[in-house]
Amino acid sequence: MSQETTNDLIRWTFTLDSAQLAPIAELLRDYGAEIYNGTDGQVIALWDETDQDLDAVVESLWEAHGSEFEIIHEAFRRVELLEYHHETEPEADTAAA
Repeated sequence: MSQETTNDLIRWTFTLDSAQLAPIAELLRDYGAEIYNGTDGQVIALWDETDQDLDAVVESLWEAHGSEFEIIHEAFRRVELLEYHHETEPEADTAAA
């Protein structure tokens, strides 16, 4: 039996001329990505558990840009999820006989 895996996070990194950043960033926001602009035109786009057709998103970015550009795609899957919390000791029963 095969188990379907999903990505918990998708990260795209690419670099564009600063004049082209705004329309591309807006298009990515329309697709639900969080956008972070770095130095020298570097852009990082993040999706949490996206259901977007990413190939179609790439095509629309290239069309809006007017030419193809390199996009580095990284997919992250949660291997383990732990929750740590402090538990207090239960209070002693003061009504004990």
